[in-house]
Amino acid sequence: MKQVAETAPPPVNLHNFQGSVQNGQSQEQEMLNMVAPFKSFTAMLTEVDNSMLTTNVQHQSDQIDQIINTHYENLRRLLAGMWGKHYYTLQCAAEERVAKKLKQQEMELMEMAHQNKELEEMLSHFKAEAHTLSGRLKSSEQLATSLRAALCTALSARPYPERPEADAESSFVDPEQDFSVKLECKVCERRLATVMLWPCCHVCVCTYCEAATKSCPVCRTLATTSVHVHLPLN
Repeated sequence: MKQVAETAPPPVNLHNFQGSVQNGQSQEQEMLNMVAPFKSFTAMLTEVDNSMLTTNVQHQSDQIDQIINTHYENLRRLLAGMWGKHYYTLQCAAEERVAKKLKQQEMELMEMAHQNKELEEMLSHFKAEAHTLSGRLKSSEQLATSLRAALCTALSARPYPERPEADAESSFVDPEQDFSVKLECKVCERRLATVMLWPCCHVCVCTYCEAATKSCPVCRTLATTSVHVHLPLN
């Protein structure tokens, strides 16, 4: 117990402790007072830095906007140029196709017009041939009628029998009997007349005198054409 009492701390003087605390506080206050000007200067620097930062940010933002606008304008011009070239290419291609189609249609129309012209010429030719054939047919019919009339006239020129016996005999037709009609050329009076002149239908010239005959030697009618006839002549 005696040793414990000897090692115990000395008693604390409260008056001295309070003085020490007050001295510490006063020193701290003095230090704060000394630091206060530096604190206000730091705040001022911070405000200046913030203002400069805002100005720099605004300037950089303006530069960025200007760069963006410049790139946008360049891109717009580039796209406009590309679209203009593409539109021009499409327009040229469309015009070329239209021109090619129009040329093809024009060639088809020209071909059709040429074919129509050929068909019209063929139609005119066929009409002319039909008219000619119709005239020839009409002439042939008239010639046949004239030949029948001439044949009837020649047959009626035969003498009739005066007796009944002769009439009975005449009713019998001998197939070997010759009923030929003899016609002489009215131009040369030497050859047989085998050419009928048209339109008078007189069989009055031979083949040798046909070329030189311009009018009928019987009725003096102008001859427009001639027809060779084949009758039982001797």
